[in-house]
Amino acid sequence: MDFIRSWIIPPLIGAIIGYFTNWLAIKMLFRPYKEIRIGGIKVPFTPGILPRERERLAESLGDTVAQELLTPKVITDRIHSPQIQKTAAKAVSIAIKGFLDQDAERLFLMRHSEQISSEDAEAALEDSAAGSSLAHQIIESLRRLVASADIQTAIQHIFAEFITRLGRLKFQSLVSKQQFVAGIMKAAGSIGSQSVDSDIVHVQSTDSENESGYSRLRPILAALLQLPPDATIRVATDSLVPPAYALFLPELKQFLRSKEFRSRLEVEGRSFVKRALDRLGPVQRLFVSLAGYETRISQSMPETIEDLIKTIELLLDDPEVPERLAEAACATIVSRRAKTGPASTAASMQRENIASAIGQSLKESSDELKLRAERVYDDIADLSLEELAGGRMNAEDISGFVLSAFVRAIDSEKEISSSTIGTLFIDVLKESAKGKTIAEFFGIQEQDIEQISYTLANALLQLIETRMPLLVEAMDIRGMVAERIDSLDMKEVERIVLQVVSHELAWITWLGGILGAMIGFIQSLIALL
Repeated sequence: MDFIRSWIIPPLIGAIIGYFTNWLAIKMLFRPYKEIRIGGIKVPFTPGILPRERERLAESLGDTVAQELLTPKVITDRIHSPQIQKTAAKAVSIAIKGFLDQDAERLFLMRHSEQISSEDAEAALEDSAAGSSLAHQIIESLRRLVASADIQTAIQHIFAEFITRLGRLKFQSLVSKQQFVAGIMKAAGSIGSQSVDSDIVHVQSTDSENESGYSRLRPILAALLQLPPDATIRVATDSLVPPAYALFLPELKQFLRSKEFRSRLEVEGRSFVKRALDRLGPVQRLFVSLAGYETRISQSMPETIEDLIKTIELLLDDPEVPERLAEAACATIVSRRAKTGPASTAASMQRENIASAIGQSLKESSDELKLRAERVYDDIADLSLEELAGGRMNAEDISGFVLSAFVRAIDSEKEISSSTIGTLFIDVLKESAKGKTIAEFFGIQEQDIEQISYTLANALLQLIETRMPLLVEAMDIRGMVAERIDSLDMKEVERIVLQVVSHELAWITWLGGILGAMIGFIQSLIALL
């Protein structure tokens, strides 16, 4: 009995106390979950340590995660791992393939002037939860964007700046010498290679057998001929004809006094005199022969030709001549564009012959044409586009016109026919896309997809890396972790903690019992002393 009381009971009691105190300490970490009061007095150690310090614990864990675990450097280092890059490339590849395997026609299913078939509409609904195809979404987004007056003004200013800078570019920066010469030679080779087709170059009238006199011109030239008022034509002819006349007059006078032309006049003069004498009667011719008039006239022919040339020069120098030529040109243009009548087949044939002759001459003189094209390029290579145009381009007006055309092209509500630029372009694309996937439509191969995926994945990861500090700051990892922990129920927190460290806590509890037993055994040893 003394043995039990001395050696068994003290270690047993110590073990029970040690085990219970450790078990109670672990329980007091979580419980009680709420504060307990008896008679209005708060019971000590209520609630448990974790429920009582949950707010500070959440903030502390948030700070630890944000500053030690999920830092920008840690995430960036993880991004550089081959596994992440491979996974990102695979994800991008799957997304791209899924998009490219779709029917290419569905790209162009949008609100259009023509009715969309029910099959196309159902296909569009399958491709988009919102019931719209990708192209429709893009067009609608653009429509909403350009509907803003501020956006339109900003785009107009940007485009105007682009046009201004474009006008300052030198011609040689846009077109190389080889391209310029090749273009000239190709254009020259096309002249005269095709006959003038009345169905192409003629403007047909309401009567299929008749057309206006000026409609034998190409449509754009005919339209330009109709545009200016009569007063404008008169000003233009009065301004252009006299200078042109003054420019060619010296050359004309030089031609009149050339040796070849004077010899030709003398020959024609003698022939004229001979024909005139041949028309005389026998008696008249006898007297002329006796008097020697024919010989004298022939001998004085050079002086006669000189007098004739001087007379012609006086007439050409008359100030009224260029004025009358200008009036004649004005009257011709005005009457020409107002006159109607049957089409002239002979005139059409003449134009064909002229085009053919010009084309043949250019072909025979191709070497000279090439040299001249090179010289022209050398002359204009250092000129800017503004200098080539003869003045500064009005960038604001041009950008405003282009923007208005763009708005009309993409604004489906303003589309009135399939002849607008936007609808016409979409029609062509839809016809080209029939029976093809998007990959086939754009000619994208499997290796291209892999390369695109790898490039896009790397670009995406690099973008994330460069913006990582901002992304981490925007995510507010500290606040997110603290908010999440603070929102957890303490029973859930206890379950999570015990799920992780239940084995370790059980050993701590048993260790308390073992230490208590050892303390009881030591007390028994001390009692023997």
